[in-house]
Amino acid sequence: MPTEKELLATCSQVGNLLLNSGAETFRIENTIEHIGKAAQTPIVCYSTLTAIFISINESTDTLFIKPKMGGYDLKKVDAINQLSRDFTQQKINFNQFNQAVIDLDQTVTQTPFWLQVLGAGLVSMAPMLVFKATWTDLSLSFFVGLLAFIFSKKLQTTMISRIFLK
Repeated sequence: MPTEKELLATCSQVGNLLLNSGAETFRIENTIEHIGKAAQTPIVCYSTLTAIFISINESTDTLFIKPKMGGYDLKKVDAINQLSRDFTQQKINFNQFNQAVIDLDQTVTQTPFWLQVLGAGLVSMAPMLVFKATWTDLSLSFFVGLLAFIFSKKLQTTMISRIFLK
């Protein structure tokens, strides 16, 4: 069994990954508390949109995590949930679970740019459906969404470059 410090460190990393990957707060709290039960240590977790509080019932130690907000990576959320299920079902031990979480944290998943552009175009068509738009209106909003997304990505890259040059 892990020590309290090891368990808190792993749970904080799990919470951080889940929050940065776009998991809902209930999922974060539930996952961390299940990890504690599997490690035979009662953990209490409280999560908000910007912070996570983790403490062990019999201990006065409370861990506060304020992660840097990331984007959405539901593949990581799914992977962490599967790892925690495997750990709670004792398919893997704590050391394997901890190492898998560390590996997952270092994994960078990137949606292909063409798929992001396509998604932006499709999302921009949705409001037009409310107004019973014609096919011409839908096509126009699709291409405006594409161009706006590409422009925002280009602007974002340019702004980051200027900040680092100063």
